[in-house]
Amino acid sequence: MVRTDAFKAVGGFSEDLIAGEEPDLCYRLRKAGWGIFRLDAEMTLHDAAMTTAAQWWQRSLRSGYATAEAHRRRGDSEPDLRRQVVSNVLWALPIAWPLWPILWLRVQRRRGALYASHIVLGKLPHLFGQVRYWWQSRRGQPGTLIEYK
Repeated sequence: MVRTDAFKAVGGFSEDLIAGEEPDLCYRLRKAGWGIFRLDAEMTLHDAAMTTAAQWWQRSLRSGYATAEAHRRRGDSEPDLRRQVVSNVLWALPIAWPLWPILWLRVQRRRGALYASHIVLGKLPHLFGQVRYWWQSRRGQPGTLIEYK
């Protein structure tokens, strides 16, 4: 839920984004002085309906694209975005692949094996998504929807 006056004050959702619309809206709301409150209760169930590796790859590609675009829009005002972009670039380089088990163990200790596997393997499609964003942006091309279903 969002207050109508707050939603209107920041121009609503950005229609030119292909993903990451809610984090972008929340960023602009906070920047305009509004507060974001999250309830400590499950309110919805998101069914991504992904059943194949190809769908997972496409969704991860889309996520990387959205991260690169969010970083460009917000600059260094959100250090976590810069960290994610740089992390995807560095860990996706072939020279870093032998170190993947170290990254996996580090993440696994905090979040579990399944989460660690997705994070580590997701570095490649995230980077490809970032590169796609940078390529299209540099050429002045608008973003196009990246479907995964």
